Amino acid sequence: ASDQINPIRHLGIGRVLMALTYGGEFTLKGGVEKPITPTNIQVDSQSAYGASAVRPVRVAKDLVYVQRAGLKVRAFTYSASDEDYDADDLTVLAEHITGAGIEGLCFQQEPTPLLHALRSDGVLATCTYSRAFGVTAWTRQSTDGEIESVCSIPVSGGEQTWALVNRTVGGATVRYVERFDPTVGTDSSVSVTGAASATWGGLSHLVGETVRCIADGADQGTFTVNGSGQITLPRTATSVQMGLDYTSTVRLLTPEMGTGEGTAQGNAMGIHEIALRFLDTYACSVNGRELSFREFGSSLLDEPPPAFSGVKRLENLGWEIGSAPVEITSTSPLGFHVAAVIRKTTVNHG
Repeated sequence: ASDQINPIRHLGIGRVLMALTYGGEFTLKGGVEKPITPTNIQVDSQSAYGASAVRPVRVAKDLVYVQRAGLKVRAFTYSASDEDYDADDLTVLAEHITGAGIEGLCFQQEPTPLLHALRSDGVLATCTYSRAFGVTAWTRQSTDGEIESVCSIPVSGGEQTWALVNRTVGGATVRYVERFDPTVGTDSSVSVTGAASATWGGLSHLVGETVRCIADGADQGTFTVNGSGQITLPRTATSVQMGLDYTSTVRLLTPEMGTGEGTAQGNAMGIHEIALRFLDTYACSVNGRELSFREFGSSLLDEPPPAFSGVKRLENLGWEIGSAPVEITSTSPLGFHVAAVIRKTTVNHG
């Protein structure tokens, strides 16, 4: 089946037995309705990309693996139209996302299908992946430290993703086992509920670090953890969430628009209006301009700010030559979900 002799690195189960080797990808099967035996086996070469030592993961009908050099993630899957197997490159539109190489894979099936690829520099490249809906969307997740290992564990009602994180706290190297939680907006976080108090503990693992705090649903800013693992708020609260702060960033690509004079690329572009559709969002800025989400009225000042779902608009984001930069950021530990971005752009050919 091949002009090379390469060791089998991984075996996967699908319509047939799939063998990923150092030099290529193969399928193995027996005769018609017959099992594989030493004298009854058919080996077919499907592609010649080669697989790394990183253990592949099964995603629906796909066997997702890391290519031999560690820089590409591929999905080995059966193609009904070709009646054969393909090894599609999942990183073709984001080749930079794998950094210096991938060292581990895991897949969280529920509640959202997320493929996590652990990079050698401790950054997590995460892909929202659904072949049925044509979705392959990558993003980077970094923290104050390095992620050394990641795995997904089935639990009641879905799956949980856990990570081993290497951090430097108080000048010492520590390792924490932490769980991803979409309802928590800080890293290495602690959530506590109790009697009304301004002083809260439980942060002995972050002594000397600066943490962000949410108290009774409202952002209270940053505080330094004292030697007893506590912080003191400017007011009392009955429920707090405390952890390391991070910034969420969305950078949009320069759009390609066909005009009567040709491509828009390389020409002056002006964004006259941008509309952003949000879901359960509390704060964000666009190109450094803060959006207003809080609406004032009777009996509102003694309550936490409500989440916003709807459309916000900005005008006159300026002109640039060869690009139309849009950067959406949020430093708030509360919710931040951008569902859509609509731009009104003018192209000036010169």
